[in-house]
Amino acid sequence: MAQKGIKTLPEFNPWGTYKRDFLVQLDALGLDDKPGKRTVGMLLVNMGREAVKIYDSFTRVPEVEADEDNNIAGEPGEDRHDLDTVFRQWGA
Repeated sequence: MAQKGIKTLPEFNPWGTYKRDFLVQLDALGLDDKPGKRTVGMLLVNMGREAVKIYDSFTRVPEVEADEDNNIAGEPGEDRHDLDTVFRQWGA
């Protein structure tokens, strides 16, 4: 709660700012509509070696094969080259 004459600071969100700037960069380079492998690669190059190590440590939801006999619906696994999936794993 702000006191009279004191303004509250905006929420600190460096990842949100970085993500927005990265998406602007992809657009400026004409890469915003390229396959995920290429855009995720650009993200990792921009973020640096430590980010690549973190990315490699992410666990991914595996594909679930449909099994009609046991009434199990198939589900696709997480794609490590899908930019939205990578953003979600980073908490963006």
